[in-house]
Amino acid sequence: MFAVNVEPGHAWQIPYGSTEEMRADKQRYEHPWQTPNSSRILSLNGLWKLQWTKDVAQLDSAFSADQYDTSAMDTITVPSCLEMKGYGVPHYINVDYAFADAPPYIQMKSGLWNSVANYRRNFTLSSAWCNERTLLHFDGLSAGAYVWVNGRSVGYTEPGNNDVEFDITPYVREGENNVSVQVIRWTDASYIEGQDMWHFSGIHRDVYLVSVPRTFVRDHYITAELNRATGYRSGELKVEFDIDNRDAKAVDGVYGIRVLSPEGEELQKAELSKSFAEGEKEGKLNFSFPMTDLRLWSAESPVLYTIEVFQRPSADAPETLAFSTKYGFRNIEQRGNVYYINGQRVFFRGVNTQDIHPVHGRSIDVSTMLKDIVMMKQANVNTVRTSHYPRQAKMNAMFDYYGLYVMDEADVECHKNWEDHRNGGGISDKESWGAPIVYRNRTMVLRDRNFPSVIFWSLGNESHAGRNFTEAYHAVRGLDPRPIHYEGASRHNVAASSDMHSDMYPTLEEVKERCRYNNYGPYFICEYAHAMGNAIGNLQEYWDIIEGKPNASGTWTSESSRGIGGCIWDWVDQGIYDAQDIKNKNLVDPSTGFHRFRSGYDYPGPHQGNFMSNGIITASRSWSAKLNEVKQVYQSVKFTRYDAEKRQLKLMNRYNFTTLDAFALNWRVLIDGRVAERGTIALPATPTRQYATLTIPFTTPLAGDKEITLQADVVLTAPTAWAEAGHAVAAFETILHERAELSPVTVAAGTVKVETDGNDFSVITPRQVLMFNKMQGMQFWQLDGTAVCKGMGVPTYDNFRWIENDVNLRPEIGSLFHNVTYSLADDGKSAQVIDIIYGSVVQTKLIYTIYADETVDLKAEFSPTAKNLLRLGIGMYFAQPLTNLHYYARGPWENYVDRKTGSRLGRYETTVAEMFTPYAHPQTCGGREDLRELTLFDANGNGWKVETQGQVSFSALHYADRQFKKTVLHPYDLTPSAGVHVHFDYYQRGVGNGSCGNVRTIEQYRCPSEGEYSYILRFSPVKDVATSAPRLPQSSAPSSSVVFDLTGRRVDTPRHSGIYVIDGRKTWVK
Repeated sequence: MFAVNVEPGHAWQIPYGSTEEMRADKQRYEHPWQTPNSSRILSLNGLWKLQWTKDVAQLDSAFSADQYDTSAMDTITVPSCLEMKGYGVPHYINVDYAFADAPPYIQMKSGLWNSVANYRRNFTLSSAWCNERTLLHFDGLSAGAYVWVNGRSVGYTEPGNNDVEFDITPYVREGENNVSVQVIRWTDASYIEGQDMWHFSGIHRDVYLVSVPRTFVRDHYITAELNRATGYRSGELKVEFDIDNRDAKAVDGVYGIRVLSPEGEELQKAELSKSFAEGEKEGKLNFSFPMTDLRLWSAESPVLYTIEVFQRPSADAPETLAFSTKYGFRNIEQRGNVYYINGQRVFFRGVNTQDIHPVHGRSIDVSTMLKDIVMMKQANVNTVRTSHYPRQAKMNAMFDYYGLYVMDEADVECHKNWEDHRNGGGISDKESWGAPIVYRNRTMVLRDRNFPSVIFWSLGNESHAGRNFTEAYHAVRGLDPRPIHYEGASRHNVAASSDMHSDMYPTLEEVKERCRYNNYGPYFICEYAHAMGNAIGNLQEYWDIIEGKPNASGTWTSESSRGIGGCIWDWVDQGIYDAQDIKNKNLVDPSTGFHRFRSGYDYPGPHQGNFMSNGIITASRSWSAKLNEVKQVYQSVKFTRYDAEKRQLKLMNRYNFTTLDAFALNWRVLIDGRVAERGTIALPATPTRQYATLTIPFTTPLAGDKEITLQADVVLTAPTAWAEAGHAVAAFETILHERAELSPVTVAAGTVKVETDGNDFSVITPRQVLMFNKMQGMQFWQLDGTAVCKGMGVPTYDNFRWIENDVNLRPEIGSLFHNVTYSLADDGKSAQVIDIIYGSVVQTKLIYTIYADETVDLKAEFSPTAKNLLRLGIGMYFAQPLTNLHYYARGPWENYVDRKTGSRLGRYETTVAEMFTPYAHPQTCGGREDLRELTLFDANGNGWKVETQGQVSFSALHYADRQFKKTVLHPYDLTPSAGVHVHFDYYQRGVGNGSCGNVRTIEQYRCPSEGEYSYILRFSPVKDVATSAPRLPQSSAPSSSVVFDLTGRRVDTPRHSGIYVIDGRKTWVK
């Protein structure tokens, strides 16, 4: 039993009393996700009465009585998740249940409870409503619910994240009414709601009443057959009505359709009459219109027409019902082993999404939905998989409007049951479970098949591939022709339940093979690049296989014959605040400034720790280094070659429906990271898959000892719904002229001396003392009598890092042994100390050249002897309170050898505190590749400049990496050091994507295991460095500055307050 007295599924439609009323509600007419202002809709969102008990054994329906006294009940806001309001605790569960796997029974595990929530509220109906049909609509609730109206039982439902309606016409009355809903947290439905997510309960989506005439348009299905010969710009529009006359009375009616252009011009109109005979309950009407000069819908150009539906009792009677649907004309077809939209092969550059909000749980609000979509568009994402349940219909309307391709996934996952029955016999194969699995798929398709953004249906997730998914496949195919996806079919080789091959977390070798051949045809990676913590490494390599890449001449090659794309897992971290913190408004830890986000390990029950924080972006939905990399890899303008001799840049248009004249190219030349000149070039109207060659007219001489780089951005020339003019959609960088090696140090005055004491010796300059032990290495380093570093903080080889992707890697290296020698220059102006460090995995030689002018050169040489090293480099701890830093390297976002294409060489200013990335579980972070120069200094401007020669990356944090190696940890648990923990690495292992599946950092981004490698660091004490505010300095952003917003878009002048990157520095603008 999963649906008692529940209405059949139908398309999303919000009725009005007339077309005039509908059009007057202009905000919602144009943006269908807005709250309607309709005489036929009564929202029941808001305050409800609540009676909650933690034990289902205390279930009682007395509260539903018509005259029940509610004065002792609590109040709760609907929609909401009970656990986020303090009723019970949230459970993050994956590959498990809170109860024994013994379907259909719910036998709770020790210490866990199956709670019951009794909701109740009053509402008032006019006589007009009571004379018509009244429907009670839920956009979703979890997990099972009994419903009463005015004390009378209406029905039962287990909708999860599906819409459900009840006809409550027989139960309502004029004036005051009441509705009661009893929600049970865990029911048999929970067996097929075993998704990797926080498990909440309650009425978590919108609830409202709908008034319709006694006979009404219950459903409408819009299709279009487009003519390939005209480029799909002409064809036939068809609309099918299901008309409901459940009272079985003889009745006449007139039903009509208007088709409006994107500008609102009426293009077509038709009316049809329908007469019902006594006893006839259902009827159909079919409309057909020829359409020409169509403007097609795609993710790039989401053009929407309006289909208005209306009905009246007779031809000359006023309208009694009207609603509208935004519709996009587009054609989906499979050609060979790939998919084409509107005649163009499309690559689906996607992300997986969850409904999650740190305050509201799964009750995601409209502003958050819009923020997600806008950020996706700004990051060049064109596809969303609604893992692992349908989004609310209003979010689908946003996908239509802003332009995203959607894989709409049914609310079905029985992962734990599948794990327990891998050889069959589980829920997916039991006949008794077929009906609810098919029902959830049918309900999704019936609601969503008018949305043009929906390109694929997905039958569910990780539930084996038994007969019930074959039945679900046929049920979906009977309702709609769009391609059907189910990863479980590929995993278990059951072709009858999927139209494509799909898998999760394949290696690059597996992607190559499946892009060449598989048993299905099109190949889609439904989950890849697991974004848990410090991740999204080697993303470009996936797309080089799927989409191809340019050859040496700049011509695109190697496009796969079957690869269609994939979706990163996943979009946003699922961190939540604790209900008590929300109540106390204690969302940010006062001592550390970090959000008090909670993870799975913060609550009882089966959990997978922090495995719910897999987001490209943080739980606070801030732009991230990971998203910057995604934006770069997913860009649709490809820079295929730079001809240095001709100063020409070759671009390829990889958009499907956009010519390049929609953009301009902003270029700039930098000398040692500082802008020397810049310009803008209008782009030609280059069509899809064609090339444009641009001459960059810079005049900077490519000579001298300074590094010269060319950077370019392809930017919008006009605003869109999701970005302002000037937003960068693609970026390029190349080095035009290499930097010179470090200049020899020339000492004008002063001497260096060496004092010995047994095995100890000290190198002394006018201001510095560096003490060494011949068998233990450096002991301390002082400047002006103050420790620079000492003890365990002196420079030494350090292999340690801790990130969640480093599966089964051992960062510890055991004991190190030293052999230290020294020599003094004949002129006394310098001394050299050689510290040979013998280790079990790397032999390191540190060669210090200490000059009388206080310069210290440190040449580090590394000879690795083991595989799977995490670092080839040195670590040290500056004991001084150096809180600020300037650097010339890749930035401003953290970056690594396999995640740096989205980060550019430049000069950046920040603080050591801001170098820390607050991942949900703290881990090694803050890396910056390709270091040229670093200045660390205190509040008085005193500190150190470090210049480099050779290949160097660095990080600088107030935390030691070893602080992160704890099972349960949050950023707000950390205690910062007063000094700075710094790494200088010749090579750090790429971050990879290894936190899920058998995917590891690929070979080309692993530390070398043999050979000899070196770099030079030149340390110089500095003073009077310009200081800044301890966090984000305030600025009015002078017009001469180079200003970017946090999406990477160049702006002339900030239009509102917020954080910008001004001349390479994160800055708060008033």
